[in-house]
Amino acid sequence: MDPVSAFSLAVNVLAVVDFSKTFLEILGQVKDAGSWSATRDIIDINSSLKASTAKLTPELFAEGNNEAARTLSAAFKNLVKECQTLSDELVHLAEDLSVASSSKLISKVNVTTRTVWSHGKIQEKKTRLEAIRQQLLFDIVVPMAARVGTIPNMAAMDTQTQTLLTEIKAGEDANRAMEKRLHAFHEEYAAVQAQRHFEIVSILNDMRGSSPWPATSTTRESILKPKHLVLKTLLDCLYFRQEIDRFHDIKPAHKGTFEWIYSEPRLGASGATWTNFHDWLQNDSGIYWISGKAGSGKSTLMKLVGTDERTRQPLLHWGAGSRLLILSFYFWNAGTPLQKSLEGLLRSIVSQALKECPELAGKLFPDRFQRCVGDTRSLTMQELERPFACLTAPGLADASHTPIKLVLLIDGLDEFAAGSMSLTELAELFTTAARSACFKAVLSSRPENAFEEAFISCPRLRLHFLTRDDVVKYVNEKLNHHPRMVQLTLQAPKKTQALIDEIVEAAQGVILWVRLVVRSLLEGLQNHDEIGTLTERLRELPTGLEDLFRIMLEKVPRRYRGSMSKIFQLLRSYSEIPSTTELLLFTPTPLTSLGLKFALLHTKEVLQADIRQFPVQTALEEIRSVEALIKISCSGLIELGAPDGDGHSDPPTESGTQKSISYTVQ
Repeated sequence: MDPVSAFSLAVNVLAVVDFSKTFLEILGQVKDAGSWSATRDIIDINSSLKASTAKLTPELFAEGNNEAARTLSAAFKNLVKECQTLSDELVHLAEDLSVASSSKLISKVNVTTRTVWSHGKIQEKKTRLEAIRQQLLFDIVVPMAARVGTIPNMAAMDTQTQTLLTEIKAGEDANRAMEKRLHAFHEEYAAVQAQRHFEIVSILNDMRGSSPWPATSTTRESILKPKHLVLKTLLDCLYFRQEIDRFHDIKPAHKGTFEWIYSEPRLGASGATWTNFHDWLQNDSGIYWISGKAGSGKSTLMKLVGTDERTRQPLLHWGAGSRLLILSFYFWNAGTPLQKSLEGLLRSIVSQALKECPELAGKLFPDRFQRCVGDTRSLTMQELERPFACLTAPGLADASHTPIKLVLLIDGLDEFAAGSMSLTELAELFTTAARSACFKAVLSSRPENAFEEAFISCPRLRLHFLTRDDVVKYVNEKLNHHPRMVQLTLQAPKKTQALIDEIVEAAQGVILWVRLVVRSLLEGLQNHDEIGTLTERLRELPTGLEDLFRIMLEKVPRRYRGSMSKIFQLLRSYSEIPSTTELLLFTPTPLTSLGLKFALLHTKEVLQADIRQFPVQTALEEIRSVEALIKISCSGLIELGAPDGDGHSDPPTESGTQKSISYTVQ
């Protein structure tokens, strides 16, 4: 027998050993359960065991097969025979049990009795199987693998190798599937037992008229355990990795900026003012709309509103006597499909609600919750829309019958990827919910026509008219503290103040424009530009964002423009992943700095690279390299966002984890 065939036989023996061990695990449960579910598992494992045992062909041990006999050692043949004998014994036992368990009560007793009778042998058999497995691995399979590696012209044996790998993978997959079945059986059996216990206690209480003993915490936990399993399954179905990535990507408000939103309204640019935000939080229901130009700082303001205690305190006053749920979502057009879709919004909001108020699970998902164990199937859109409607409807209460009031903080409605739902329909989703006196929402977006029409009568503020003082604070903080600017201020105080005033006037409330312009002026200060040169630099920059982007890209050194083009194209392609999640075979993850580094490699380098574990220090060096490339070649239009904080397997940076890549503005 050639070494590859001998190695394949050894793998088959290992498969039989693993299936036999799994069978014994299930067998140990049958005596306690005696259920159809257990016998179904026995039937399934029996089929797998018989299929694997059939591959231990007796022709290999026939006396006439001299070549095979010479190839196989006596120890190997003895192990194969012993394994075959044991598997045959288990197959016969499985067939007896599966036939017996198909009858009713008497057969069930027979099954349990037989299992109890053989229980003393189970541990002995498992111990011997493990010994066989270890002996095969260390005494036979490893040396065989070494022999296979020494065969000349291995390329000619590619077909046999692929077949062998397929068999190994099939065995591993079958084992994993059976382990999952066994785990599911454990949970199902625990749920059924708890439900039966609850029913028996209820019947006894009805017969006696009252409970003869107080319900202990242990009793309550045994009854509630299945519900906890269902809740966990629901949360797993609702979860997606990028749920809070956008929130972490948004830069916090610069110190001292946007504080005015909690103050009495005042006149802004063009005489604009706003609805008193504090009073609305404290007294009103409905919708408060924050609108603003692109880059005016809407997301930054929403992050401040969502994290500042000055938002929560007036809301607690509004929700006095009720249970208050404050939930948030940040749409992101450059993100994954779930970050810019209705499905992502609903999954996030419902998930947060269940975490805040777990007892709502039975009301939000009555069909799934009535079953004793969780349904692991993906949630349909109908199953997501129903709980959202329930959350926003009046009359919702928690387990103690305390009314629930709901507050939503939703950023970036204009970044919603309109597919099956238009922007008008998205707006109607919130205006419909706002009919309830127990609901209020703070929504932000650009002033799109659909939102202007839908929210025309809602309290609002127009952000780009109200940020002049914020721009002044930001510019003074960034420029006036620079040593060169301090020197210029001493030399020409009026001219430096005129430069600051010109920046503020040209900004027109667009915070992003100010950030980019200040970055350019800081480069000038680094070059020791005079105040006149700085003024010229400012006036060369367009006041519109798109024109400013064009100028910034033209300033990228020619030697880096190839890299710039590749980075922009990669990020654009990544952001255009189909939004229909059912078509995806994987869950998209944020494009990280290390991922971008690999994507920029030449195809030839990738194909010729060694497949090995990537050293952490090397990864850190590559991350620093690509982050430096982004800064010099993308002129600030692509930025490094928040770290991927979900335990992603990529190597960490010095700050903890590597950062995701995104556009500065959409």
